[in-house]
Order: sequence, then structure tokens, then C-alpha cells
Amino acid sequence: MKKLLSGLSLILFVTACGTNNISPNVTTSSVVEKDGNVIADVGNGQKGANFSVKINFASLKTKANVNGTTAKTSANVARYLVYLIKNPALGGYPDGGDPIADRVAGPFTITYNGSGSKLVTFANVGSSSGQAYYAAVRAQDLGNIDIIKNNNGSATAWGSSTADVTLKFAVSNSAGIVVDNNLQANTPDAMTVTPNLLDAIGAILEANVTPNDGSSLLPAVTGS
Repeated sequence: MKKLLSGLSLILFVTACGTNNISPNVTTSSVVEKDGNVIADVGNGQKGANFSVKINFASLKTKANVNGTTAKTSANVARYLVYLIKNPALGGYPDGGDPIADRVAGPFTITYNGSGSKLVTFANVGSSSGQAYYAAVRAQDLGNIDIIKNNNGSATAWGSSTADVTLKFAVSNSAGIVVDNNLQANTPDAMTVTPNLLDAIGAILEANVTPNDGSSLLPAVTGS
């Protein structure tokens, strides 16, 4: 059976603003949706850097299989759970990292209608204190079932804190964003993450087998 794959791209654009240094260890936020765009203010009213996150989907086609489970596509996504995370690694989030343990803010539950892009902004984020910010995402269907592959398809499992929640996380796969004490981001370049959605699962058939008697040339077939 041809392997069926599905993906989505999460593109993180970065700008910076403000003058006050604030703690990056924010666990609460205010989320507002306006004109289809989502703003998650993690600064508790203080100024900081703003990260704009654009979630895009590729145009995909899948072939259904009888009595199995079809591959997941953007049409199966009802909501995202988006996290702002931080890690000492600057050049890329480490294999086997622990997104839940590295959480700065979130999850932010963002509804999705199965088509088009979605813009999410982490607003007023503080200094990264020499570490780097990354974005992590989960995707769920209407039944609140996570539909990203375990470890985003990697053979290396996420860390224990994440495993206690779910292994179905994807994390940005480019260099992280560093925000200095003046709340200036080190680069305006985009970070990207491509969550890999679950493949199709073929049908499983069960049957009882009753052997026939053998012919005169062969012994009878017996079974246990």
C-alpha cells in the first residue's frame, strides 16, 4: 500500500518592540481573535517582542481504504494547541528534547476550519536570557484526538514530561529566536515547522479456517 503522508507548515516571523525587560517565564496569557488572526499576549501588560506565527497547509489528496483509517489531512484538523517554548540550544531544537518541560506559555487553543492559513502572534515576550525561543504545535480533530505522528515521525522520542501528555508534538526545525535584554530579536528570518499527520492504517481482516480432508495422495490437513 502506498504510504500516505500529510503535512502542514508553521512559519514563524519575528519582530521586536518595547524597551522594558520582562521575565520570559510566563505561564498565563490573554488570547484575542480579530479578523481571523489570533493574538496571545504573554507579557501581562508589559512590553516585549512579538512573534507572528503563520500556519499553512499544502494541497493534499488521499485515497480512502475500506474499514481502516485514512491518512489525516488539514481537513481533519479542528484545532491547534500552540506553545511558546525555550531551550539553551540556539541552532535548532534538540532531538529528544522536552517541549512540555521547555514551555514558556501555552497551550493556546486555536480553532481551525480546515482550510487556509492562520496567523498567531505571541505578543510582548520577554528576553530569552541567552537561550532561544521555538514554537511547538499539536493538532487535534473534532474528537479532541491528537493526529500528529509520535515525535513528529522521528525515531527519537520526546522527553518524559512531554511523553506524560502526548508524544504527538511538532517543534520548529530551524534555528531558534534569541531576544536580548533590549527586547530585540536576533533575526527577522522565518522559523518553520512541518508537523507530520498520521498515515493511513489498513483494514484488519479476521477469518476462521476449517481445513479440508487431504486427498489420497497427501495426508489430511489438521490444525490446532
